[in-house]
Amino acid sequence: MDSVAGFEVSGAYRIAGFSLDAQYNSFTADTVDAAFTGGIYKNGSTTLSNWAVKGGYMIIASKLELVAGISAQDTDNYQKTWKRTELGVNFFFHKHDIKTQLTYRMGESLKGVDNKDEDEVYLQMQYVF
Repeated sequence: MDSVAGFEVSGAYRIAGFSLDAQYNSFTADTVDAAFTGGIYKNGSTTLSNWAVKGGYMIIASKLELVAGISAQDTDNYQKTWKRTELGVNFFFHKHDIKTQLTYRMGESLKGVDNKDEDEVYLQMQYVF
């Protein structure tokens, strides 16, 4: 890596059990080897852009939240934009300190490869101390 520059814009809105988060970021990067092509780089450089919109609604106050989101990533060396749609549920045991998250992810053009689609189930437990 020779140089990297970037910026991000993000925001969130919360009201009456409803949440909405949105973000956009973009980075430009150059490798030391100006001829390098691989991964996200093409001819030694790339512009990497990401955006995401996620929302949730507490269907049982402080206990159960339904969530959904869409996101995308694109860069100079991708054949096609990598997209992801997510649907899930969060269960809170003790406020936001102890929780379980179950998410179903639908990925399109993984890592920018055209027609490389994959669905996955993601389970996470969190304990904040």
